[in-house]
Amino acid sequence: MAQPRVVLADDVPMSLAAFASVLRNSCDIVAMADDGCAALAAIRQFHPDLAVLDLEMPGMNGIEITRTVIREQPNLGIIICSVNIDPWIVREAASAGARGYISKARISRDLAKVVSVVSAGGTFFSDLQPATELPR
Repeated sequence: MAQPRVVLADDVPMSLAAFASVLRNSCDIVAMADDGCAALAAIRQFHPDLAVLDLEMPGMNGIEITRTVIREQPNLGIIICSVNIDPWIVREAASAGARGYISKARISRDLAKVVSVVSAGGTFFSDLQPATELPR
């Protein structure tokens, strides 16, 4: 099976490097962006299988990107990463079309697992209830 094609986006260079480090052996990273507008442009240009997006970025945040791009590419697996794991924000991300949401504190532990689950068509919301359930 081919590796999933992924766009990574975060305005913090260290976080972007962490995403890439965790995924470099299991994914084909087709683009890396340091703001929301560049992330949206990369998704539109490369039509990846997955996008790993920071929640808060200049230009557009991860949820705004999700709302915009999911209408154009409904099969895109979007994973939001953030230090904010407020259940309301997580529900908003899921409602926008994200299929994964993880805490940046758990990138090294959970990101590869989330990518695997979302690539297979599932959902993964870590740090919440049981890992695959969205809080109500």
